Amino acid sequence: MSNEVSLMDLSLEQLNNLKTQFEQELQQLTASFSGLREAQTRFSDSKDALGALEPANLGKKVLVPLTSSMFVPGKLSNVKSVLVDVGTGYFVEKNVPDAKAFMDRKVEFLQKNTESLKEVMEGKRTNLEAVIQVMQLKIRLSEQQGAKHSYIVGSQPGGLSSVIGMIMMEDNENLTFESVRPRIELQQDGSVQRRSIMYQEALFLMTSGPNPHQWPLKSLQTYWLGYYKNEEDPTPTIIPTNEETKGLREILDMKTTKVTADLIVIPQSQIGPVCNACCQGCQLCPPAHPKH
Repeated sequence: MSNEVSLMDLSLEQLNNLKTQFEQELQQLTASFSGLREAQTRFSDSKDALGALEPANLGKKVLVPLTSSMFVPGKLSNVKSVLVDVGTGYFVEKNVPDAKAFMDRKVEFLQKNTESLKEVMEGKRTNLEAVIQVMQLKIRLSEQQGAKHSYIVGSQPGGLSSVIGMIMMEDNENLTFESVRPRIELQQDGSVQRRSIMYQEALFLMTSGPNPHQWPLKSLQTYWLGYYKNEEDPTPTIIPTNEETKGLREILDMKTTKVTADLIVIPQSQIGPVCNACCQGCQLCPPAHPKH
């Protein structure tokens, strides 16, 4: 059983705490990432320096660093072996080829760790952006909390409510109404599919708005697909669930007008009784719980 909690279910205070947590974690990961890259650069530079240890350079004058800004003159007296810092203050004498191989192993090890850490950072950054988006969404919705849906199909005429999102759909003869639902509800986040921000906003409006027909709570997460045949129509035409297997071309003209998009989402709360047994979960209504 999944314990995943939707961000839309959290309060603004909880979201702000989560945002602070992600920001702190991202700051720590960024510092660790910089440290790994710096260490990787040091080992690469050390390998490059080993290239100067050749017989032709034996006895040549060199500047020996005492600090990062202080040097003393010296002479290269050994080009066959070096002392290598292997960690925790221990040094091991190695010949030049072995020292180069040691540096290569260190660089490879640090590269793998850097790449793994980069993936973690990208995941944290994605999570932080999602939290910020939901916070902005909740603030905007709280400002609109007093507003009602602008139409109630089956009860009284009205019009379209404000747009909360839009999906561009290609003019494909194989595109069905049924295949549009996953596009509305889901978004790909790397290798994971999550509820889209647009759909979370729609769910919030669907479950918190007016419910004039007293639909049960579980039904409020259901929506119908519809469209306007003409711009002047007071209410949209609803597509029955048994016709969602049809292609979009069979019903829509696939052209966006000045007033409507090709396809709109109609909350179940705005639909009047569908049959004499509403609502006992029959097949006349869309599923209350998405299949995917």
